[in-house]
Amino acid sequence: MNIFIARQPIFDLNMEVYAYELLFRIDGAEIYDYSDGDKATAKVLAETLNSLDLSNLTGQQRYFINFTANLLISDVASLFPKELLHVEVLEDVEPTPEILTACRNLRENGYMVVLDDFEYKPSMQPLVDLANIIKVDCLLSPKEEWEATAKRVEGKNIKLLAEKLETREMFEMAKAMGYEYFQGYFFSRPTLTEVKDVGPNKLNSMNLMREINRPDVDMKKLEQIIRQDVSLSMKLLKLINSAVFSLRTEVTSVGQAIRLLGLSNVQKWSSVVALGQMGEGLPKELIELTLIRGHFCDLLAKSAKTAIPPDSAYLVGVFSLIDTFMGRPLAELLADLPLAEDLKWALLKRIGTLGNLLRLIEAYEQADWPLCESICEPLGVNPDAISAVYLQSVKKSRDVLEHMER
Repeated sequence: MNIFIARQPIFDLNMEVYAYELLFRIDGAEIYDYSDGDKATAKVLAETLNSLDLSNLTGQQRYFINFTANLLISDVASLFPKELLHVEVLEDVEPTPEILTACRNLRENGYMVVLDDFEYKPSMQPLVDLANIIKVDCLLSPKEEWEATAKRVEGKNIKLLAEKLETREMFEMAKAMGYEYFQGYFFSRPTLTEVKDVGPNKLNSMNLMREINRPDVDMKKLEQIIRQDVSLSMKLLKLINSAVFSLRTEVTSVGQAIRLLGLSNVQKWSSVVALGQMGEGLPKELIELTLIRGHFCDLLAKSAKTAIPPDSAYLVGVFSLIDTFMGRPLAELLADLPLAEDLKWALLKRIGTLGNLLRLIEAYEQADWPLCESICEPLGVNPDAISAVYLQSVKKSRDVLEHMER
């Protein structure tokens, strides 16, 4: 049985990742539209336990998983460590005596109880009284409802989570109302600034990105750009000497690194280092998301039946959020970068083969499984393989980030 499993980050007030929600689909069923929801959830829980190393998917972070009524009653949650699992009670679960007993036992045993897609009804009050966290769908609910929920739990030991936040404005509004956890892709949307606000580190990194992507790269100029920025040089050397590359000899200079790695690898890994520098002050999750996209596109390009240059695939992934890193319009940034036209059109309009790769990873991130499958066919990608590619991309990205931070 094929399983799609992805994750979405949940942030705290400091924009640090508090947890990941694990999203899944089994055997071609629409997301959360199962003929037998208990069987589907039980299957993914069993598969997660038996075949996945959750540390690769979530690190040591907590994770949220949806639970149906029967799974709550059958105590499946006890298979997971209480320090990490947050039990999401689906919105259609009625507060029957059995459900209330199950949730009470979960709390008493140290598990966190989360009410998903919450809409208040008097009949739900017994469940509210047992909840640690309440999630509000901020895309479907009017702002008045966000505030009403916040006032309803005021003074109680219940935290609020605003989900499906699409913009920074929505995030700030929820935070002002007293919400403490936040979920959605608002963190990857650019906050545009004037050019004068772009610091020297980001400009140096952009110069590096510009130079490494020229069709006629001047290797001496490339070395000079890296060497004149001490931070870039140190980060690049640290990364190259890490276990990521498994080199037999230690690299001690930028010039040596360029000669040993060759242009293709230098292009790829200089992009990683430049993004890390451009991402200073931004959520770490943004850098990780960018690297996951790069690896995902790269790995799929290598396995696809259609001809997709892996180097271009990797670049389209890591460049997909560059406007967020720089705080400038994407079209303006791309006009200043010597990228191939198909790559630019993929980034701007999501068209062409590279554009389809980007659409695929974006659909996967949002657990839009039917769209994922529809994009796989023209790409010549096996839909059954993309979950494994995604998990491999997460692991690769974590490895790179760990070595960059050492």
